[in-house]
Amino acid sequence: MSARGSKSDYIILGTLGALSAGIILLLILFGWLTTARERAIVRTSHSCNVEGTVVAYVLFERLGMPVQRSERLLLTDTLKELDVVLLIDPIIPLGSGEVHGLRNWIRKGGLLICSGWDDELVDIHGIRRHYEFESESLHDRRTRRWKAKVRDRLQDAVEGPAAGPLARDVKKVSFASSRALDSDASDPGNGNLAPVEELLVDNGGLRIAERKIGTGRVIVIADSSFMSNGRIGNNDNAVLTANLVAYARDRSRGKRVAFDEYHFGFGSRPTGRGVMASMLFTTSPGWSVLSLSVAGVLFLIYKGRRFGTRREPGRTRRRSKLEYVYSVGATYRSAGANRLAARLIYQWFRRRVALLAGLPETASIDEIAPRLARRTGKPPSRYEKTLRECENALVAAKLSAQQASELIRQLAAIESEVFDGHQSRK
Repeated sequence: MSARGSKSDYIILGTLGALSAGIILLLILFGWLTTARERAIVRTSHSCNVEGTVVAYVLFERLGMPVQRSERLLLTDTLKELDVVLLIDPIIPLGSGEVHGLRNWIRKGGLLICSGWDDELVDIHGIRRHYEFESESLHDRRTRRWKAKVRDRLQDAVEGPAAGPLARDVKKVSFASSRALDSDASDPGNGNLAPVEELLVDNGGLRIAERKIGTGRVIVIADSSFMSNGRIGNNDNAVLTANLVAYARDRSRGKRVAFDEYHFGFGSRPTGRGVMASMLFTTSPGWSVLSLSVAGVLFLIYKGRRFGTRREPGRTRRRSKLEYVYSVGATYRSAGANRLAARLIYQWFRRRVALLAGLPETASIDEIAPRLARRTGKPPSRYEKTLRECENALVAAKLSAQQASELIRQLAAIESEVFDGHQSRK
C-alpha cells in the first residue's frame, strides 16, 4: 500500500466501488428481465396476474361450457378421462411418455389446443412458426428465434380485423406480438400429415391453425396473449376465446374440457415409492408379492403364538449369607465341633437381627422378638421361641449334629423372613 492519504488509494477505492455498484445493477437488471420473461409465459388458470388465464376459466363456466383443471401427467390414464385439453405455453417440458400418450389419444379422437414452441409440441402437430428464411443454419435460426422472443416482449399490441371459422362475431382482435404460423412448412419428421386448416387470420398472418391427426385434431395458437387476464377484455378477444373452446367442443368426441396445470408446476410428480405402491395394487405381480408378504406375516404370527395368560417373571431371591456361615459350620461339625459351629452361627445371626431392629448387640431376646414381629407381621412368640431354644442348646451339656442342623435350619427360616425383600445387609 502507498503512504496514508496517497492519491492512488482513493483511485483504487473508487474503482472498486464503481465495479461493485455496476455488478449490483447488473444483478438487479438480470433479475428484472428474468421475472419479466417468466411472467410472459405463465398462462395458468390459477393466476390472477395479467398473464394468467383465470378470467378465461370463469368465462367458460359462465357460458355453460364447464372446464376442469388437470394436475397430473398427460399419460393414458389421465387423457382417457378428457376430450379437449388446453396446453397453453407450458413451462415444464413434456416427457417422452406424455408425447406418446398424446399422439395415441389424438388419433383416437382427442382434441389438443396448444401453444408454445418446444420441440415436443412441434413434434406432435408438425406446424412451425413463420420465418422469412427457412434455409438458415441451426445456430442462426436459434439466434433469430431468441431475438424474436425479445422483440415480441417489447412490441406494442397488434390489432386488426380477423377472418376464418373462429372469426364469427369477431370484428377486431388484439395480440401482444406479431407471431404467426406457417401453413406451408411442416415438420418432415412427422411423415405424411393432413393439410393445415386456417382458423383465424388477421393482418399479422395466420394466428390459429388446425390439423387432423387420425380421428382427432390439434389446434395450434401462434400467440396465446388474447386469452390472458390483461387482454381478454380488449376488443373482441373474449368472443374469440369462447369461439375457440366452442369450436373444439363441437369437433371433439365429447364435452370434457380441461386446462393443463401440471406443466405449470401444479400437482406432484410420482416418486419411486409411489410408482412401486401403484404397481403393488394394480398389477398381477404386485398382488402376488402382497399375498406372499401377508402369508409370511401370518406364518410368523403363528410361530410366535402362546397359550394361556402371560406370567410375570418370578422374583429373584438373593442368596443368604447363612449359606456361607453354614458351610463353615459344616466344616466344624465334620471335625466334631457341633457346639462351636452352632455358637458361631447364632452369634452372627443375633448380632445382625439386633442391628436390623435398631438395638444394641447386647439387647435381650424380649427386646429383639417384638421388633422382628413388627417388621414381618408375625407373632413375637415365633422368634422368641427359636432364639431361646438356640441359647438353651448352646449351654446344654451335649449338642448332637442333628440338633445343630435343626437350629441352623430354624435360623435360616427366620433370616429369610426378616431379611428377604428388605434393605441389603452390609
